[in-house]
Amino acid sequence: MSRLWSLVALGLMAGLTGCSAKSFMDRVAPETVQVAKTQVDYLRHGQFDQIEPSLDASIDRKALKANLAKMAAFVPTQDPVSVKTVGAYAECDSRKGCNTRVTLEYEFPSKWLMVQMIVHRQGGKSAITAFSVAPEAESLEAANRFTLRGRTSQEYLILGAAIISFCVMLYSLVLCIRTPMQRRKWLWIILILLGVGKCGVNWTSGQTFDHIFWVSVLPFGIGAELYGAWILYVSLPLGALLFLIFRGRLRKAETPTTSMNEGHPGTDPALSGEKDSQVL
Repeated sequence: MSRLWSLVALGLMAGLTGCSAKSFMDRVAPETVQVAKTQVDYLRHGQFDQIEPSLDASIDRKALKANLAKMAAFVPTQDPVSVKTVGAYAECDSRKGCNTRVTLEYEFPSKWLMVQMIVHRQGGKSAITAFSVAPEAESLEAANRFTLRGRTSQEYLILGAAIISFCVMLYSLVLCIRTPMQRRKWLWIILILLGVGKCGVNWTSGQTFDHIFWVSVLPFGIGAELYGAWILYVSLPLGALLFLIFRGRLRKAETPTTSMNEGHPGTDPALSGEKDSQVL
């Protein structure tokens, strides 16, 4: 669920600053993104001699031209319709330098391409340590969209369980807030918001996962990284179920209030008191 709130916060920030997800990713590693775009342009025009000087010395030069030719066969010669930075990650070590990985999504009139590159920087020098090009059937955004079509029974089961878990938690939470309790209401509210165990699914690949020993805030969750697959999970709303079971015992006893002027049932208040009393 934390991933979902992060995406919501990022979306609000993007709306307020006028920045799109693309520009946000570009700012993570702008130099490496530009290097990758330049190398793809060289590849697209068959300028292999411009690519070789940028490559790390560990890359085999004997099969270099053959490998570059195979990569170039995937890249159309026409200009791309759009280029998106769909992944950017940097890892630095004071002794080994920095490795920056970027993933670019190219849209051409007739196809999609995924380009990945890793650039190593150390001591003011940089070199490409990995460079790959792969064709894709559709964009990442389309491939990872959340849809109910073509899902398996297992995925529907997890989705249904997540909805039920949410409803049980919400009902118990509202009921707990409205229930008069002598003490520790705040503790029960916290317990109701917790989930025990975890069963989830990658909505794009259909791969499932589970963790028996797991405690999460909120017994359900759904979220995705930018351009990534949606991850859905459900947990047992144990706190909510326990509250529903023990609510009768936790409920604060209501003390009946009796009016001082209230007499016995069926007795006229005007006639109560001493027998010899007179009404003037």
